[in-house]
Amino acid sequence: MKSDRRHERDPRIPVPDARELRDDVAALLPQIAPRGRQPAHTMAVLARQPDLLAPFLAWAAALALQGVLSHRDHELLALRNAAGIDAPEGAERIP
Repeated sequence: MKSDRRHERDPRIPVPDARELRDDVAALLPQIAPRGRQPAHTMAVLARQPDLLAPFLAWAAALALQGVLSHRDHELLALRNAAGIDAPEGAERIP
């Protein structure tokens, strides 16, 4: 893996502050975060486009709850894809 990891640098699209988001979206973000953690940066950035966030969450929930992959395989696939493009999403999946 590269020593200059993208997720350790400034993001290309900054994570918005809750004050920059619509009130309903700012209230939703903490609810979709893992217990005791901040929301994933990808979700926070997607919250800049609130009309896309709800459909994306519905799609992601359907994949997670009704998908054919096991949870383990789902996570391995996500990590492999994130690593393949040196994306910060891989870091979000590691506790």
